[in-house]
Amino acid sequence: MATANNHKSTASKTTSAKPTKAAPKTAAKRDLDDELDGAAGTKGGGDVPYWKKMNALPAAKRIQIRVANVSDRLARLVDDTTGWQGMDAFQPSLLTAELKDLATKVAQIGLAFGGAPDGYKPTAARAGKAPKGEIVVGSLIRLTDKQAPNYAGALEPAQMVGIKVLEVRDNKLVALTNDGVKMLISRGHVCLDAATAAPAV
Repeated sequence: MATANNHKSTASKTTSAKPTKAAPKTAAKRDLDDELDGAAGTKGGGDVPYWKKMNALPAAKRIQIRVANVSDRLARLVDDTTGWQGMDAFQPSLLTAELKDLATKVAQIGLAFGGAPDGYKPTAARAGKAPKGEIVVGSLIRLTDKQAPNYAGALEPAQMVGIKVLEVRDNKLVALTNDGVKMLISRGHVCLDAATAAPAV
């Protein structure tokens, strides 16, 4: 009986961790979220993945939303570090001021992307990346020039080309290197291999 009472006493004093309260959205961010829902036909509810909502928007508007998200995160860092006391050479107030300036600059960049004219479609290919065709099961792909250095510790140069797609999962691919290594890779990190023929499913 003593053991049971001890357990009961201990349990009564245990408190659960409180979830972190999310920072309130700015009016501009709420407008962007409403536009995102409206473009996907999900305003007022709807179980539609975020990436599908984003794909329903023009390219410049997608960038504006992504930049706004970065600006919001920077603003939260400003809130988190405001009031920190300095010690010796470490002066966090100076760093917080730089974060605040950066958040303002990033917000301005986002607004600039939002000023793209109706019907605008980007035409220039991104530097270091081959134009992407449709990637399907059986396609041969390679790492883009931009992403290849990030995989240098995990893959040999010969493994970064001639990769075969085994399965397509939204923005992820299950793929097989030319020497039989199976991996899960982001669709944005690859493009069709120039030497690829028609996909052999």
